[in-house]
Amino acid sequence: MEKLVEQISTEMHSSFLRDMQAKMHLCAAKCCQDKSNTYEDTQRCVQLCSEPLNNVKRFVEAEFKTFQNRVDRCLMDCNDSIQDSMGPDPSPAEIQTHVKAFEKCAEKCLESHAGLVPKFLEKVKQYAKNYN
Repeated sequence: MEKLVEQISTEMHSSFLRDMQAKMHLCAAKCCQDKSNTYEDTQRCVQLCSEPLNNVKRFVEAEFKTFQNRVDRCLMDCNDSIQDSMGPDPSPAEIQTHVKAFEKCAEKCLESHAGLVPKFLEKVKQYAKNYN
């Protein structure tokens, strides 16, 4: 899962976040270069420059949270299924069998959700386009 999150982060950074950060900093620099602005005007201008990136970051965080919740629910279903199939006093061999079954189920969860990454990235990219 860690590798998957790293892949998503790298893709987002290279495809749009880096450009958004550059635009934000260039915009903020212009705010600071305008000698006619008061301190408050400059702060407000800088804040406005950062809003697009902040909005996209909040959206990405919410999408990551939703994605993680889906993975967690899948893993909980695996756990519940194993718990339901276990007897009241399983032997060590039965426990080992159930552990392997859980691991197999968990692997399927991760594989199926890894397949959703392209849609996840596309959704985030589309949202980011509104702010570019």
